[in-house]
Amino acid sequence: MSDVDKVLNTLIFLFKSTFARDRMCRLVQYAARVALVLFPSETKYAKLFASMESGRKILRFGRSIPVLLAIQNLSAEKKKAERFRFISRSFLLCFLLLDHYRFLISAGLVHHEPSFVRKMDRVANAFWLGESVLEACAGIESLSQGIRIACDIVLALHELSQGQLSALFSGAAGAVSSTIQLITLVSDRK
Repeated sequence: MSDVDKVLNTLIFLFKSTFARDRMCRLVQYAARVALVLFPSETKYAKLFASMESGRKILRFGRSIPVLLAIQNLSAEKKKAERFRFISRSFLLCFLLLDHYRFLISAGLVHHEPSFVRKMDRVANAFWLGESVLEACAGIESLSQGIRIACDIVLALHELSQGQLSALFSGAAGAVSSTIQLITLVSDRK
């Protein structure tokens, strides 16, 4: 198989996976955040960031169902690490359910006061942070997983701090985390 065939097969694999498409959009989203900091007068990066953010909400819609099944499978485990994973997945489920509702709001299907939406965003991001921290408590199995979790914690803290952390730093963290997840997906495939 030629190198071109390998690249094309890898791209086909990635585009067939909803999770991989979400990670590719996430990579572009956080790269746009970095570009927005470096080139603040360029409005196209803000539009790209917003487009990827909205697109990712669509790609994540329904992802709570496999998470719920994973929680069900973990509930039978008695090990300490599995308890952390159980709670971590429960936090992820809460984040995803709130994310689904936030998508319905952003699509104009449900209406709420902006103050309520901001509070809901903070709660969702607190669940995201909790999920990342608890995942780390469950056990880090590799350096790349540890880096990815650390990057996800930085992203959640950035969202919870309402932009008080550097957008450049959080954008870079998001890009690194997404890249690690894409590399892991491709390498696990082989």
